[in-house]
Amino acid sequence: MSLVPFVLGFILIALVAGNNLSVCFGSVITSRVLSRKYGILLAIIGYASGLLLQSSLLSTTIVQLMPNPTEFAMESALFIAILIFVASQLRKIPQSLSITFSMILVGMGIAAGTNLNLVFLFGVGVAWILLPILSFLIVLLFMKIESTRKRDDHIWSYLRLLKVILIFASFFVAFTLGANTIG
Repeated sequence: MSLVPFVLGFILIALVAGNNLSVCFGSVITSRVLSRKYGILLAIIGYASGLLLQSSLLSTTIVQLMPNPTEFAMESALFIAILIFVASQLRKIPQSLSITFSMILVGMGIAAGTNLNLVFLFGVGVAWILLPILSFLIVLLFMKIESTRKRDDHIWSYLRLLKVILIFASFFVAFTLGANTIG
């Protein structure tokens, strides 16, 4: 196997993941919930655990979207993704690596004449649409419940709870980015 996929993958990760530390733990560090040292440490642990525990599942996705990918096909997909992310950064348009890379693989699979696993592709599409909406509704419900429970005499316990939730959410974002972006 050549070094080209690794070099292209590294460039793509550098383009996509360059600002992700601030996404994960920026609010936790700037609000002084955690020190900079512990925020970075938790981000590294989150990235590494996501990469080690979940990234192997992405190979299943690649095979589902484009069975029997060749090295040239993978190099081409990485190169196309790099072009898309460079153009997106120049235009200041946010992009999702998961969606971009998946659609590149679907396009390459169609161009190669392979049969797409439409059930899998439909499931991925539904997840991309429904999970953000579900997350929004869960947060809305949680905030409504918590705002009715909050009393002035218990404000410090309420703030401690919010700090723990913020740390957990930041770690989960780092875990997810480790699994998806780096993986």
